[in-house]
Parts: sequence; structure tokens; C-alpha cells
Amino acid sequence: MSTVASTRTALPTGTWNSDPTHSTIDFTVKHMLVGKFRASVPTFSATLVVDDAGSAKLEGTAAVASIVASDDNLTGHLASPDFFDGERYPEIRFTASSIKVDGDDVTARGDLTVKGITLPIELHGELSGPAEDPYGGTRLGLDLTTTFDRTKFGLDFNGPMPGGGFVLSNDVKVTRPARARPQLMARVLALSGSLRAGSHSTSLLRHAAARAGDELELILYDGLRDIPPFDEDSEDDEALTAPVERLKRALRDADGVLIATPEYNGSVSGVLKNALDWVSRPFDTNPLRGKPVAVISASTGSFGGVWAQNDLRRILGTIGARVLDESVAVPNVHTVVDGVGEIAHPGTSDGLAELLQALHEELAQERLKATA
Repeated sequence: MSTVASTRTALPTGTWNSDPTHSTIDFTVKHMLVGKFRASVPTFSATLVVDDAGSAKLEGTAAVASIVASDDNLTGHLASPDFFDGERYPEIRFTASSIKVDGDDVTARGDLTVKGITLPIELHGELSGPAEDPYGGTRLGLDLTTTFDRTKFGLDFNGPMPGGGFVLSNDVKVTRPARARPQLMARVLALSGSLRAGSHSTSLLRHAAARAGDELELILYDGLRDIPPFDEDSEDDEALTAPVERLKRALRDADGVLIATPEYNGSVSGVLKNALDWVSRPFDTNPLRGKPVAVISASTGSFGGVWAQNDLRRILGTIGARVLDESVAVPNVHTVVDGVGEIAHPGTSDGLAELLQALHEELAQERLKATA
């Protein structure tokens, strides 16, 4: 009697999001003919969607600004126009048009976009899982590797070696060891209206993320700095508006939004208002239209930025967002957030948790309506 082991030919059904704690993107280039230059991209997101028929869709984006090498000078050079030109092209994107599974072997074919240039590539790798983790969740492993010619994407920088040849090879090897988990939590995009490193608004959002628990996945958006001043004449300039499109995609992918604004001169910050002006167009199809949004305001004064909060609520309502009645205003925020960005006031912490609960309940109602 003989037995034949079954070989899987499809991915597990469901929506799987990359786990940022246990996933990386690394790339390697041969350096000076004898060694290897390595760098990594820690800030990226990827989503794998597999329907009941086994049809799969894989999409991922990586932030150029997050690329790191072993030396700060090298990291800065990678972000410069010699290489990825992060100021003009802040995002690397991959979309798979075909995914084939043969046992644990995976082949993904799709389009890679770097510096505004889109070309087809093929990735090969290994599938592991799904498996239950110790915390009651489910994990899926997908390790993918590809090699491509960097010069075809405009990454042309190089230098000659004294004995012949060049400092860098043209071939780049990319590896993506990733772990994914099912999208069970509602995804909330968090926007801070302050850009400074020690921002109180950003600290409030980070604390909210820590209080989100297993009900919400809070993603702190880091790209408002890259958005240019709003100019209707520039709406068709794809290179200039690439950061705007990145924000719009992030908003579309989110189930809800949490915004924290400081109060500048009695109103919202300019950087936040500018981003919302871009996002609001075109009005009928803007990604905030109908989207549940919760608002936090903060100021160093005794009223907690209520003027800024009222203006922000009015702006969001005009855009078409569904602004929650619940909100948080944090007065004397410089005494609430300590020197390392931690919340030193239990009442503020509890208020943020209650706001998140209200947002979670709103999103749960949305999902219930969608499945009714």
C-alpha cells in the first residue's frame, strides 16, 4: 500500500497584513568587486488578500526615507538623487499580478515601481504556516527574493575601479523575510499636525497606539512633511504630488482615522490644513468622504486647543468625513507629556482610551452594516 502526500497549490484564504516587528526588506549589491554592500528598509507595509476561489493579490509599499545602511553618510547618499531620490520619489511600490504556489514554493510576478519607473519582476520564495502563535493569533510566513538591474530604474550612480570594473554592480538582490497575521483588527491611520521631533500631538498618538490593545491597529503616518503647498495648477504633476497620493492611499486603506492637532494662532496647524486641502480633491471621491474620524487637540494653554479642534471638526465635516461626537482636548499639554514623550497624567491616558473605544464601536457598526 502506498500513500501520496498532498501538495498545496493555493495560499490560505483571508486578508494577511505584514507584521512590522518580524518582517524586513534587505538588499545587497556587490561592492568593489570583492565585498557586498547591504542596506535595509524597515518601514514598509504589505497586504496579501486571498479569496475563497484561491485568487491572490499582493501589494506592498516601502518608505524611501526609512532606508538605512551601516553608516549615516551612506544612508543619506541612498536617499539622494544619485540613488532613490527620496524627496521626489518617497515610495517604492510592488503589486503582484500572479502568485503561484507549489507546496512550500512560491512564485510571484508583478510590477515594481522605483523612482517613478515601473517594470515587471519575478520573485521566488518559500511559504510557511499558517500556524497558531502563543497569543491566540495566526501567523503566515512568506520569504521572497528577487534580483534586478538597478540601472533600469534610474539608479545609475557608480564609479570606476583602478584596475577595471566598477565600484557597484548593477544587479541588486532583494530579500523580504516577512511574517503576516490576519486582518482581524480595524485599521486606524493616525495623523499628527505637528512635525517637530518632540511633538506633544505625536506623543499623544503614540500613547493612544499603546492603549489600542487587540481591537484597533493604529498606524502613525509619517509623510506630512513631504506634501507640497497646495496649488491647483500642480495637481497633474505626478512627481510633485506623489506624497499626496501616498497619503490618499493610506487613508483609503484605513477603516478609520485619528487626528491630533496642536493649536497654532487659535487654529489648526498649517501642515495639517495643507494636507487636508490636498486630500479633499476631488470632493466627490476624496478618501475621507464618509470615513469615521476622531479628533484630539492639545495646547500649552488652559483650554486644550478647543479653537483648533472646532476648526478641525468643521474642516473635516466640510470634506465629508464622519466626525465622532467624542473627542479629547488636552490643556497644559507640556505638563502632561514628560521629557521622553510619555503621558504623565492618568486622566489624559484614560480619555484617549475612551476615545479609541468610541472609534472602535463606530467601526464595528460600519462592519455590521457592510455584512448585513
